[in-house]
Amino acid sequence: MPGTQVLVYTPQPSSPRLSYILELLLSRILGYSWRLCSDVEAYRQAAGMGLNYSDTRIREQEVWIRPCGLLAQVGIIQAQQPEPFTHEPGSLPAIFPDRQQPKASFDFDLLAASFYFVSRYEEYLPFSPDKLGRFPAQESLAFRAGWLQVPVVQLWAHALGQALSRSLGLPPPPKPPYQFLPTYDIDIPWAYSLRGWRGALRTAADLLGGKGQLTRQRLAVLRGHQADPYDTFAFLDGLHQGLQVQPIYFFLLAARGPFDPGAPPTHPRLQALVRRLSQTYAIGIHPSWRSNEQPGLLDTEIGYLQQATGQTVVRSRQHFLRLHFPHTYRHLLAAGIQHDFSLGFADAPGFRAGIALPFHWYDLPLEQPTSLLLTPLSCMDASFKTYLQLGPDEAFAQVQQLSDTLRLHGGTLVSLWHNSSFSPLHGWPLGWQQGYQNFLHQQLKYQTQPET
Repeated sequence: MPGTQVLVYTPQPSSPRLSYILELLLSRILGYSWRLCSDVEAYRQAAGMGLNYSDTRIREQEVWIRPCGLLAQVGIIQAQQPEPFTHEPGSLPAIFPDRQQPKASFDFDLLAASFYFVSRYEEYLPFSPDKLGRFPAQESLAFRAGWLQVPVVQLWAHALGQALSRSLGLPPPPKPPYQFLPTYDIDIPWAYSLRGWRGALRTAADLLGGKGQLTRQRLAVLRGHQADPYDTFAFLDGLHQGLQVQPIYFFLLAARGPFDPGAPPTHPRLQALVRRLSQTYAIGIHPSWRSNEQPGLLDTEIGYLQQATGQTVVRSRQHFLRLHFPHTYRHLLAAGIQHDFSLGFADAPGFRAGIALPFHWYDLPLEQPTSLLLTPLSCMDASFKTYLQLGPDEAFAQVQQLSDTLRLHGGTLVSLWHNSSFSPLHGWPLGWQQGYQNFLHQQLKYQTQPET
């Protein structure tokens, strides 16, 4: 219950890992305050909610979790690769099993399991990267266990809250509200305008490939006789205003490169688009592919965005969801970013860190929490169409399933779409646009708008 304090007993001085995960589970998710205690007699005699994180039961009315050792460790242990284990039907998914006797309140170390997921410990261990060098969904424990579409950390937190309240005969704490946040990455604002040599090459390829219709369309757009097919911003404006939705736009403002195909970042037309959208919606930087290897580029790209908007840039999402732990997040912090939205998989929808609530990043090699707030990404257009090769009906059925899951467990469904995905020009038939529009209308019935 809000305002209720949990006394947490641990025989050793608290580690940064333990304090971090207690703050996330007890305060952020369950709404409790908490206090650590290493005096066993003081803990034994105290009234109220007690959480015993030690090897021995102490009080009759307490929640007892037997430590597996992870939260007392320092540094990254390469052999730390837990596997899910089998439960009785209907019980919680789990790692770090506790099979000792007598039985504790849970048959696994719930605190260590939660920390393992949200710290992204497994991404510091050896893995087989995808062709872009990223940590793919199939390498994750959640994917192998079939938990990727379930916010397991929230399940564990709620089970902990139920056990704590039950120990005193109190009602369980409420679950977090369900919210929906649409976001957009603007990689290529226009299909034909400001494309430079890429546009010339595409025109030549269309002519050689017998696609004269695309060449005629390109010329009509460049002459001002037809709207650019990627210029879907008016459609999105109407959708957001009609549904009173506040999205976030992330802009790629980088010099052109093989993976950074956007318009020139200082071009007046692009700067005007960014300025106009920033006057109505929250905005953020979409750091270029190369900024991972050349961190100085991030400051330059943020400068372009600040120049266009006159606003301090505090939000970001990585281009191609390119995350390298811990370097990417350290670069963002050094550049003044306060809130990142990159934590999702490119090749599958779901919950990369087992959670659908904002939380602060823990720098595992430095063993310290940071001020960088992470809002996990739930799903992306390209995941469905490019990686899973689904049509719009199948894709939005999966998005709806994620929505239904979070309506049950609480949390924020964060979607990522591109302005180009609402155009049929390059393989996105109109069914995608209609499916997205229908989904947003459906969200209006039961979601609250999160702060951005």
